[in-house]
Amino acid sequence: MASLYSPNFSISNHNSSVILFRNQNLKVPKVTKLKVSCNGDGDPGSKKEKGFVFDRRNVLIGIGSLYGTLSRDTLSLAAPISPPELTKCGPPDLPAGAKPINCCPPISSNIIDFTFPKNPQVKVRPAGHLVDATYLRNYEEALRRMKALPLNDPRNFTQQANIHCAYCDGAYHQVGFPDLDFQVHSSWLFFPFHRWYLYFYEKILGSLIKDLDPNFCPSVLELGFTQCSKTPTLFFGSAYRGGEDSDPGGGTVENIPHGPVHVWIGDNTQPNLEDMGSLYSAARDPIFYSHHANVDRMWTIWKTLGGKRSDITDPDWLESGFLFYDEKKNLIRVKVKDCLDTTKLGYVYQDVDVPWLEAKPTPRLRRTVAMNFGGGAALAAETSKTTKFPVVLDSSVSTIVKRPKKSRNEREKEEEEEVLVIEGIEFERELGVKFDVYINDEDDVAGGPSKAEFAGSFMNVAHKHKHKHKKMKTNLRLGISELLEDLDAEDDEHVLVTLVPKFGKGHVTVGGITIEFHK
Repeated sequence: MASLYSPNFSISNHNSSVILFRNQNLKVPKVTKLKVSCNGDGDPGSKKEKGFVFDRRNVLIGIGSLYGTLSRDTLSLAAPISPPELTKCGPPDLPAGAKPINCCPPISSNIIDFTFPKNPQVKVRPAGHLVDATYLRNYEEALRRMKALPLNDPRNFTQQANIHCAYCDGAYHQVGFPDLDFQVHSSWLFFPFHRWYLYFYEKILGSLIKDLDPNFCPSVLELGFTQCSKTPTLFFGSAYRGGEDSDPGGGTVENIPHGPVHVWIGDNTQPNLEDMGSLYSAARDPIFYSHHANVDRMWTIWKTLGGKRSDITDPDWLESGFLFYDEKKNLIRVKVKDCLDTTKLGYVYQDVDVPWLEAKPTPRLRRTVAMNFGGGAALAAETSKTTKFPVVLDSSVSTIVKRPKKSRNEREKEEEEEVLVIEGIEFERELGVKFDVYINDEDDVAGGPSKAEFAGSFMNVAHKHKHKHKKMKTNLRLGISELLEDLDAEDDEHVLVTLVPKFGKGHVTVGGITIEFHK
């Protein structure tokens, strides 16, 4: 299942105690004591246990792979994720009911560093709903020829599908850290890994049908997204460096729409929603590549929207790398920094309308939700039901969250995005889970993105890791500045946050809810 996880940034080091209540005749008391975690600098590398992270990086110094740079308030040591060692690839950790498979690629002693094609012909990846019958026949023939290659040929379709299994289900560990999995989901590696993956898949397909279509490109399964991501951290996900645990937290697109599409297409008659619905098997379905072409397209669109929407400049991201076989069966070492411009890679996307860009639900009439839940007797009654986080999401849960800043002017909002943080989301990683998040929602009627109060969603596509405990713990970060404007809530001291479990009810624990600001 192409996994969707939540963004992990910094986690408050206190135990949040807030007024918490189930949505049954909901009455929210006015809260005067509320602990709020605010990370003002929005540093993608910040972690809940800085000392632990530093110790891990200190180990890296011993193997000579680090250089030091001094950031504003922490010592940041360079630790990009290195490409995996193919000779140390092992069996993947598969979900229950899955047939044993070998996801490891053929071994090559010769690794070539990627170089840009000279004077590449820029091809157009077409919108799937606009392709003609000839295109479909050519694509089917390309897949037939790819599947007919010897099974030990790295260009074979099964070998290509196994790339996703190996990078996503514990077959690789981080170089120098045998107890840490190499994982390309739920972090800032999600977008660049899948871009490179599709790049080589496309090269191989094209080379197999040059006689039919010398300009062949995989089609795009076009879907949109509406969650607001005004900063690189919110869009790409959290930092993931060498020597750190995987799954720090994915960006908004990885959560929605990426994850639900995997689950929706997966076969519910299979034990783990194979093929698309499970990480280890997702790439066995050709639609996987069209789906991820659309995810890649969203990256290109996002960078055209202005503001702070630009690629990450952190060297640890730019220097992280992967290994792929090309259309000539050469093993190629690639880096993130070389995939940022698709025209240099030789492709663009078909220019079509993007109706979801401006789509926005109409807010309901203004009602100051978080300020209208009474005091006195009501407060006393609700205080008796006070629950300390963590809380299990077995039904809808609402809580009042204090905002560190309110009534910000346009310049302040331009400089810093207000971010809602759902902290310490914990669940067994082999379970598919999803919950929606609402701000100042006044009723229990489900609505999803069609409701103005909808802030976003968290989703996990089931997968396993052999080197970690079964449980995954991560965070979700959602930009809410524009949402608060739409709800006319910018001057409110508190917001009402509601979590609505969609599936995996009773299997997800949330550690706390806070608000922080990202520069």
